[in-house]
Amino acid sequence: MNPHSEGKPQGALPDAAKDERGIRSRPRLLGGLFQGDRKWVALIFLFALVLRLGFLVSSENYIDHRGIYFEAGAIAASLARGEGYSSPFLQPGRPSAGVKTGPTAWLAPGYPTLLSILFRIFGIQTSAAAAAALALNCLFGALICFPLFSVGRWVFGRETGFVAAGIQALDPGQMIMEINHIWDDTAFALLTATLLYLCYRIPSSLNRRTAVILGVFMGVACLFQAAMIPLCAFCVVWTYFRSALTRRQRLKYLAVSSLLFLLILGPWLVRNRVMVGTWGPRSNFGFEVAFGNNLEAWQALIQGGVYQDFGRWHPTVCKEEFERYLELGEHGYNQEKLQQALSFIRSNPGKFLQLCLVKFKQMWLGWSENPNFRPVIWYIQKLHFLVPIPFLILGLFVALKRGANGIPLGAFIVILPAIYYLVHTIDLARYRHPLIPVIIVTASGGLVFLVRRLWSLGKGAQSS
Repeated sequence: MNPHSEGKPQGALPDAAKDERGIRSRPRLLGGLFQGDRKWVALIFLFALVLRLGFLVSSENYIDHRGIYFEAGAIAASLARGEGYSSPFLQPGRPSAGVKTGPTAWLAPGYPTLLSILFRIFGIQTSAAAAAALALNCLFGALICFPLFSVGRWVFGRETGFVAAGIQALDPGQMIMEINHIWDDTAFALLTATLLYLCYRIPSSLNRRTAVILGVFMGVACLFQAAMIPLCAFCVVWTYFRSALTRRQRLKYLAVSSLLFLLILGPWLVRNRVMVGTWGPRSNFGFEVAFGNNLEAWQALIQGGVYQDFGRWHPTVCKEEFERYLELGEHGYNQEKLQQALSFIRSNPGKFLQLCLVKFKQMWLGWSENPNFRPVIWYIQKLHFLVPIPFLILGLFVALKRGANGIPLGAFIVILPAIYYLVHTIDLARYRHPLIPVIIVTASGGLVFLVRRLWSLGKGAQSS
């Protein structure tokens, strides 16, 4: 039995097609993106892009945008000046301004490298470069419509695909993030949505070509965001168990994918070991854990507030922390922070558990208050957190009830945010942003199911 035949709804992408001679042809990897309803989805994409760019132009957020100076912008500036991937804390008007701190692995290289290209074209840390970076966010956010339509159609049906793409186009919470943050959040969201699409498409079309595509995509995705690594591992395992090929064929093709993944990511890991002293794709795990697990964070969050002690802890803005970073070096600094965090966790296991639970609540329900935003923006973000939840639960239930095709949705919802329950305690809306496409497509399935059920109940009541 083909494992894809179980629970596959009407309107799902075909496992294979027949040509005019009646011969079964191999399914095309991009068939779900550019077949059938491609014109309508393309129109939704164009509408989403124009809407986002319109908000960006009217907001003028790109003028003197301070985000251009944070870690991604500082590293991108070093790259644009020909100084290599270095110095993540160069910020004008700050204690660290003008000090070269040497090679870094504070961030994965994908987004800072992309930003450095914009700096070379539009000027280093200029308003024009900020406008280009935010416009690129808008493009990434609009492009998400394509994989969301395909996943929605595959799991739930054609109507859900269109609903998911439409919500993605109109979602105000995402637009607020896209036109305000010069960071990798929206690129991360696009990569997440695309990987989810590949989880559904690759098993039914696994061959040498698609194995190469999967491996290259996973390698590039993890160079943009290290949090993609567990999702990529799930995709490989899922493809192995869902493909209808023989065991030997599956192992051969997935070995190709894994090898390409390592060939792309491996040089970055070796470089980090040689230049920075760590084998990881990023060096700042110790800092992130310490920033979210300390007595001040516990006191602020347990009292129902928002932990805003950014200036006290971060080398970007805190002179003492920056000088400690210079003294110990990047690897030594993060090792010290990790030991501080582990000491707090060992001494206060109950407080650590409370912090994790509060972060879980903030990830899914939002803050009780947020002094960083105007009331209108805060209400939009609060609704953005709360409104999808019941439809998300219903959609996940419907998807899992229809068969194994619901498993990737549930896996992404569980795996992606897990690391953030352990680390940072501020700006969790940003850390939730990459998960929003998965939430949208799953909640859209729940919404369409509910509307259909209510419609059928209404017609039944009228006929009786």
